[in-house]
Amino acid sequence: MKYSFSKMCRIQEKLITLRGDGEICNMVEDFYSPFYTFFDGDVKNSDFVVTVEINNRGPVLTKISDMTEYLKPGRLISSGDSKKYIKSDIGIEIEVISGLNEIIIRGSDPYALNLQTRVTLRDQVFQPIELANGMLLVHAAAVEKDGNAYIFLGNRNAGKTTSLLSLITAKCYNFLSADRIKIHYTQDKGPVIHGIPARCNIHLAAFENNQLLESLRPSVKSEEVHGGKFLVSADKITAISGASTRPFGKLAAIVLPRIIQDAKFSISVTSDENSVRSAITSNRLEWSPGTLHNNWLGAIPDVYESIDTRTEKVVASIVENKVPVVRVESSYQDYVAWMTLGGLSECLGEACL
Repeated sequence: MKYSFSKMCRIQEKLITLRGDGEICNMVEDFYSPFYTFFDGDVKNSDFVVTVEINNRGPVLTKISDMTEYLKPGRLISSGDSKKYIKSDIGIEIEVISGLNEIIIRGSDPYALNLQTRVTLRDQVFQPIELANGMLLVHAAAVEKDGNAYIFLGNRNAGKTTSLLSLITAKCYNFLSADRIKIHYTQDKGPVIHGIPARCNIHLAAFENNQLLESLRPSVKSEEVHGGKFLVSADKITAISGASTRPFGKLAAIVLPRIIQDAKFSISVTSDENSVRSAITSNRLEWSPGTLHNNWLGAIPDVYESIDTRTEKVVASIVENKVPVVRVESSYQDYVAWMTLGGLSECLGEACL
């Protein structure tokens, strides 16, 4: 069969081919840029193939943008070397053909097919390969400046996205990642942060307190609002702020915000091993309770060092490179003011240009 789109992407030492419907595959390629680069190549050289097929056998459903529907497994139907996962609510079928090292994603709705292809490639194909090469998956937002990465860790509503948006809209930093990062230990560069393509979950309060973000509200569709938060693509945020998107950066600081109503502003900076280990361990995502980013499809086997082994290598690298851990407790208003007026840069002895 001839496909209107057929390109390859190199993940570590593996070649992955994405092929199929041109409209869907082009949207996926654009979404992944600049984190992953696709190029022309012969599918015969591929280690794995992801095929996207749009069909007219089912109705186009009401648009569902809640990503949990695309992340969670479907109903499994097995037959020989083939496994099919049926997701009736979003009209998606995912078939894994183990003998051919191929995943086929089928659907009738281009909107749903685009979102399903995004997360399947990212979580079920790219992620197992990257983890096998020593990367560690962490729940965090991140920005970049001058090749350095600054990550923000914490529970839901701790202030990760607030930190990200404050620094980007203040036009000091570039966008690196909205909700998840990969930390990679390298002997020559130390800990390196890699961004993961995903939309930003922005709380309503952020729009009300930021004039730049307020200009985005008319473009946010009602189906993209979940739990009082808006799903906004990173390119919209960088467009209004003039920031760029960077795929990676050397880790320069770990920030642990804790935004509490009426809290008195306080800050502490340390780089001791226990603080680093606690910050990283408590925010790991792999196989954590409730996460939907695990390798449930099993198309590419989980063959990598244990999460604890990789964590200790990352922690040792962070400590060796004396990366500071900054703890900030503050009210929302004071924290945003501190960030936008260069408080983090001043704390780290850097200039905000």
